[in-house]
Amino acid sequence: MKAKQSFVNKLTIMIVILLTVVSIQAKDKEKDSCETFYRPSDDKKKRTSRNVIKLNLTQCFLTNPTLQYEIAVHNNISFAVSYAFLIPKKIPNLVWEQGNTGLGWKNGRFNGMSGIIEARYYPGKKEEYQAPHGFYISPYYKYSKYVLTGDYTMQGINSGPNREFSVKGTYSGYAIGAMMGAQFILNDHFSIDIWILGMGFGKAKLVTELSVKDDQPLIQNETYNDIIDKVDELGKFGKGDIKLDVKEKSAVLEVGGLPKSNYRILGFCLGYAF
Repeated sequence: MKAKQSFVNKLTIMIVILLTVVSIQAKDKEKDSCETFYRPSDDKKKRTSRNVIKLNLTQCFLTNPTLQYEIAVHNNISFAVSYAFLIPKKIPNLVWEQGNTGLGWKNGRFNGMSGIIEARYYPGKKEEYQAPHGFYISPYYKYSKYVLTGDYTMQGINSGPNREFSVKGTYSGYAIGAMMGAQFILNDHFSIDIWILGMGFGKAKLVTELSVKDDQPLIQNETYNDIIDKVDELGKFGKGDIKLDVKEKSAVLEVGGLPKSNYRILGFCLGYAF
């Protein structure tokens, strides 16, 4: 009887030890699984930085510097935000040249900006290098705005004095698209990001503002009809939602619902990873 009781006690102790070991292993496995979603394990974390600040060198050559910040939130997923600005420049005289008459366009200037929000997916198991390292596919949203300003001199009616106007044209809108590329994190702190190919489509609007610079008012009905006729001559470009407001000293034309496209091709970015 004592031998049987001793055997039962030993068996009970063995079962308790076995259940304790299994419970500890299960907790460790659950802990590793939770940490993997937010960051790699400590030994792998040293292999890939999670944040990158980049400068697009291709856009710099086009006088459109672009900065981007990217942060990884998962072994396969990151988010990035970009800002680009077009350095203000004069319109070449070959395009806007008044000639000896002094009539036509002058003082033309052009500038612009754009912002991009994107989510990047880096496919694969990512056992050694995690996001933001490797090939990626990136859906994005882009908003852009470009402004053209200038002065216009028009010949006076019936030998009257020439008319002086200032003109401002603003083209703005959004595009939704996707891009594919590849990024490599070297030596923990050096990044090379190549935008291979991307395209997007959306909607835009054009707002043109005409302001009188001399003391003569606009002939409102005549100006209104003249602008509408010129918009109709543009064909498809003028088939958006048209709004026109003509006053004595200014006229504002807004054409909405215009098609907008965006292309991102062969961008080469250098950055600092941390």
